[in-house]
Amino acid sequence: MRKCFECETTEDLHEHHVVPRSRGGTKTIALCYQCHMKAHGRDGKGIKHSRLVREGLARKKTELAKEGKKLGHENITTINKL
Repeated sequence: MRKCFECETTEDLHEHHVVPRSRGGTKTIALCYQCHMKAHGRDGKGIKHSRLVREGLARKKTELAKEGKKLGHENITTINKL
């Protein structure tokens, strides 16, 4: 039976990326809702999503610029693969 990695509850489990997808992470762990919110800084601790999004978009813009392309609506599917 799956349980929260932090508090070991078995209710309301979410998949949490240990290393954010925007930084190339693929592995996940199970966290309950409360522990997942704590992991994402909803209690003043943890990582900042806005910073991760900015970093991911900047990296994608750089990659596209090397190919002579611009970040835009036609590239939206490639952004989701970060």
